[in-house]
Amino acid sequence: MLVAAMAMTAMPSQTFAEGALDAAQQTGKLSYDGYKEVWSDEFDGDSLNRADWNVETHEKGWVNNELQEYVDSDENIQVKDGKLVINPVKKVAETENKDAGNLLKNSDFSEEMEGWTQTIANWGGADGSADASAKTADGSIIYSIKNAGTQDWNVQLKQQNISLQNGHKYKVSFKAKSTAARKFKTGVMSASYEWYGGCEPELEENKEQEISFEFTMTKDTPADFYISLGKYNDTDTPASDVTISAIKFVDMNATDGDTSSTKEAASYTSGRISTQNKKTFTYGRFECRAKVPKGQRDGS
Repeated sequence: MLVAAMAMTAMPSQTFAEGALDAAQQTGKLSYDGYKEVWSDEFDGDSLNRADWNVETHEKGWVNNELQEYVDSDENIQVKDGKLVINPVKKVAETENKDAGNLLKNSDFSEEMEGWTQTIANWGGADGSADASAKTADGSIIYSIKNAGTQDWNVQLKQQNISLQNGHKYKVSFKAKSTAARKFKTGVMSASYEWYGGCEPELEENKEQEISFEFTMTKDTPADFYISLGKYNDTDTPASDVTISAIKFVDMNATDGDTSSTKEAASYTSGRISTQNKKTFTYGRFECRAKVPKGQRDGS
């Protein structure tokens, strides 16, 4: 925050100005002899005198790659108690954090099936008798399954080639809801079917449930994430509509465990004023009483 009052005095010649400065070096005081005040602003009102001052507005980064945006706002530029106050303001907005370090592409299906592959084994024969369809809507994928087939992979959603790192801990989570009570399989494995982690959730009828599992890698490798909604083991898997949403695959080491669904985004505003084209001076002495905050230094 900057607090200031200022004045401008003119002098008859540059030579006099240099003499006044020499006197100041000797005595510690500046002489006002020969000076005539031509303009001042003691900020004794309750608003900025816009006949003398411009309020400049600029996007952030305009001058020296600064974080703040310069705006025309009473929050940032105030006149009170005989002082001009230029006040920086930090604004924090809570926004959706759908990524939160998410390693999956198109996790909310906003681009339909981009980044995903799926299997619906409806080609006939012993391993191809599934009867199902899928659609994306409102951040979800919905499978309408009339016949779950003969294998769990007969109805399957998958995202491939997710790069995993040795020693890193990962967390997979999503929401699932089924119109009939049933079990299914989900996990992470290599393209050659080496299994890294997963679980076999049991869904209650018409109840959305949070599903999650964690695992730690022992090598660097690409891997596939899958949700298999086909026949579960040797059970009689009922026909149902299954809705999957809010899928996250998070590297816990990279995010420090932050997998929250919201995040805070900070922005900064400040004020910038000038007398450009309103008060012009060829030479003279500017005087300003100011109080500035303690801030960061870059060492220069």
